[in-house]
Amino acid sequence: PLHLATDGIYARSTVHGLTSGSGPNLAAKASVAVSATVENTATTAEADAKVVFDLFDATGTGVGSAAVKLQVAGAANSSAPATASGTATLRLSRPARLWAPAHPVLYTLRTRIGGDEVNTSVGIRSTNWSSTTGFWMNEEKVKIRGFCNHNTFGGLGMNLPDRVNLYRAQALRGMGANAWRTAHNPPEPGLLDILDRVGVMAMDENRIFTAGTTPGQFGFGHGADYGKVAMLSLGSRLPSC
Repeated sequence: PLHLATDGIYARSTVHGLTSGSGPNLAAKASVAVSATVENTATTAEADAKVVFDLFDATGTGVGSAAVKLQVAGAANSSAPATASGTATLRLSRPARLWAPAHPVLYTLRTRIGGDEVNTSVGIRSTNWSSTTGFWMNEEKVKIRGFCNHNTFGGLGMNLPDRVNLYRAQALRGMGANAWRTAHNPPEPGLLDILDRVGVMAMDENRIFTAGTTPGQFGFGHGADYGKVAMLSLGSRLPSC
């Protein structure tokens, strides 16, 4: 009855200072803040849960771990599970290699509770926006060059196989671009996984047609924690804008 909630894993990296190297060998002290939401479908008394987080580099070597204990109430009924969330901070045991479009280095976060396990890709990088000098990633100025991409493709409609989005991302990189605007809706997780691997920054966009909507009413779900998400759009074509 205890399991990890769908889209219930969140990871956000923090870079604490560059240490050495450049390009694909750029390294930094870093930590990853993680959280997990656990669901309990049993209608009996509350249950104890232990969530274990492990972070691995590209070679499969463990570089950080943590665990958190939770108490999850019993569900109101079988179709309305009770939930509880836990957070932890993983401090990498060695300098982290950083994600960037030219070298999309990824780590794997493994989240476990009992026999339930979820793997999540994590890109570690720093970002900063300046009104005078523009966008910076890993303390280097980056020119954003990209396209608005609808979640459709000629002859296929909106139900796109991952292979099509991989082709689109590779074609985008091949012409010198490094960014993808998800016009005009939040993207599916599969697309963000592809952009992570190929080295494409994303503008994760939401859309609503109701006037008077405030920024706090928008939800980004799975997209907000991906390494390559450089911008979150609060709405496309709002009547109130």
